[in-house]
Amino acid sequence: MTTPIARKIVNALVADAEVDFLVKYLLNAADHGFTDVVLTEFKKAMGGLWVGGTAALYESKLAFHPNLINRLVHAGDYSIEIPLREISDIQIRFGFVTKIIDIKTAHGTLSIRCYGAESFADTIRTQKTAELALTPAAVAPSPTPSVPALPSAAAPASLNIESTPLGADIEIDGAFVGNTPSTVTVASGNHQISVKKKGFTDWTKALSVTGGTVHLKAELELKAQ
Repeated sequence: MTTPIARKIVNALVADAEVDFLVKYLLNAADHGFTDVVLTEFKKAMGGLWVGGTAALYESKLAFHPNLINRLVHAGDYSIEIPLREISDIQIRFGFVTKIIDIKTAHGTLSIRCYGAESFADTIRTQKTAELALTPAAVAPSPTPSVPALPSAAAPASLNIESTPLGADIEIDGAFVGNTPSTVTVASGNHQISVKKKGFTDWTKALSVTGGTVHLKAELELKAQ
């Protein structure tokens, strides 16, 4: 079993604690029912019965266990365990003979009284802080690696080819494609454009296109006689 960090003999205020039926019967028989009246009024005033036992502080929890006498006297086992991370506040208040520690959680408050209450409360606070520090920090999700966009296929280009005079042959990269004036679609890249007409000097042009429309006008010159 894990060794506690600190241990204290305490009384814990248990709201639903009840004295064992046989014990209550014997006491009532001895004092003609006076004990029953006293217990009822005490529970009403205090909000429960004080149960003697031991409070033990561990790395991640605070535990209370009744001692043997209280286990015999009370009807039931009133052991309590509180995870330190669930404690929202720890306060000290006045009590007769010994001070009272109120340990608050979302589910309720455990009140214990003991000698050296302030020191024990500080020890609980310190261990609670240490326990919370051990809680793994939220791990941020790894960023999704960016995938470089693939280059889109280059758009084709339109060549709007005219000539003077009209009706000349158009060759692109050595292949006949029509007569002027014509609009010819070509792939993006480098091309060799030739415009030819009988009796005229050939017109040629090297061209690099990356889409869109390109206008070309070939001014053909008569061959020398």
